[in-house]
Amino acid sequence: KIISDSRCPEGTNCIWAGEIVMELSVLQNKEIKETLEVTFSQNTKDENLAWFGKYIPNNKKLIKYKISPSKTEKQLELKDYKIQLILE
Repeated sequence: KIISDSRCPEGTNCIWAGEIVMELSVLQNKEIKETLEVTFSQNTKDENLAWFGKYIPNNKKLIKYKISPSKTEKQLELKDYKIQLILE
């Protein structure tokens, strides 16, 4: 669920980069283990990496995450948003 998306639209210059707030759920064995409202911004990267890291197998390391698509002038729908976890 997307709570808010105040990111700076692609191709524009903004004073503040903005943030996106999502409600995320972790599923394990078809059961919801945790649901949390997560804010993605420049200030929350380390906190978010730690939260995602709790659910990464021990033999992998979470390097970064990427949220797509970038903000555009057009209205995005829930199905348009993706979070990619980059593992090592």
